[in-house]
Amino acid sequence: MGAFMNLVYEYANYIILAGMLLQMIIILQVLVKVNRTDRRLQMIQGKVEDYLNVILTEDSGKEEPLVSRQEELMRDSIEKKRKQQEEAVFNAVLKEIFP
Repeated sequence: MGAFMNLVYEYANYIILAGMLLQMIIILQVLVKVNRTDRRLQMIQGKVEDYLNVILTEDSGKEEPLVSRQEELMRDSIEKKRKQQEEAVFNAVLKEIFP
């Protein structure tokens, strides 16, 4: 056991240096993987933004017909009321002519 301890004390600086180099290699590998992941995430983010832009432009395109559809419904209801009033007037005139 004493010989092993003497060997460790003698080469302690080299052992520490080897450990530090190993840590640096591991850190560099992690950085490479983080950069690769970052690039992939940016690509995915760009695709999602493009997809959302397409969906939002389609939605804004669909809103215009909804507004025109509402206008059509309002026009139809106004026309129905006008026809009902005309029918009421016509019926009143007929009742006076043919009692």
